[in-house]
This record gives sequence, C-alpha cells and structure tokens, in this order.
Amino acid sequence: MDIVHSRGIVLSSSSYGESDVQCIVYTRDSGKKRLVFKGLRKSNKRPRTASEPGALIDFTYYYHPAKNSHTASDFTCLDNAPHIRNDYLRICVMLFILEITDKTTPYDDSSVQLFDLLEAAIKILAETEYPIHLAAVYCLHCLKIHGLQPEFSLCRM
Repeated sequence: MDIVHSRGIVLSSSSYGESDVQCIVYTRDSGKKRLVFKGLRKSNKRPRTASEPGALIDFTYYYHPAKNSHTASDFTCLDNAPHIRNDYLRICVMLFILEITDKTTPYDDSSVQLFDLLEAAIKILAETEYPIHLAAVYCLHCLKIHGLQPEFSLCRM
C-alpha cells in the first residue's frame, strides 16, 4: 500500500455508507480515481466543500492496486468555484463539463492536457458571458485530446 499525494478536480460525489462520501476525481498525475472520504458527512472539522463537484483539491490517498476505490487520508479544498454556484446556468454548464469528462475518460488513464483543459474551463466559466459556447468548445477540445475529432482540414467541397 503506497501513500500518494496529488491534485485533482471532483467530477462527481455520492453518499457512501453511513458517514462516508465517495467521489470520482480527475487527477493531474494518474487520471480518474474513485476516492472515499471516511467520516466526512459527520465531521465538523473537515470541510464538506472538498467533495462537491467542480472543487479543485489537494489530497493524499492510500493506493491499493487491487481495489477500484482508494481511501483519502488528508485533503485541502483549493477552489470550489463560488462564483459559479450562484448562477443556475453556470452550474448546469459546469455539471455538463464534468459529466463529459467523467463519461469519456477511463480510470487510471492520465492526461495532463485534459486536466489543464478542465481546470481552465472551470476558471473561465466564472467570468465568461457565453457559458454555452464554452461548453461547446470544451467538447471539441475534449474530443481532440481523446483522438476522436476528425481532421477538418482534409474536407473538400
């Protein structure tokens, strides 16, 4: 069992058991991971905002190669996108971007380029006047990173 320190963005979260929270986090170093935050729902000392979708977190977890989920031991919420959470349209666009990332990315397949794109999209979403356009551009860049975008320069009329 190794102890790993990483930075990631929470893609989704759900209740797990009586007091735990299970999150799917896209990490910069090792791709998509399933993390369990033990006792987070009943804790008064640790911030629950670290498990909200869209939160940028620094965390340490126990890596178990044989298991599909890992236990987070220490975490810090660096940014939970407070400007996005006040606008319904921006919340919907952020959740769409997170869902696209979650559904198109396999576990343990790291891409620094995709992590940087996701982090930049969440930061820009708080400031842009055109959140729907941002979502469309994000989808195109995500397809390009995954190698699924066609080569438009080869199209002829």
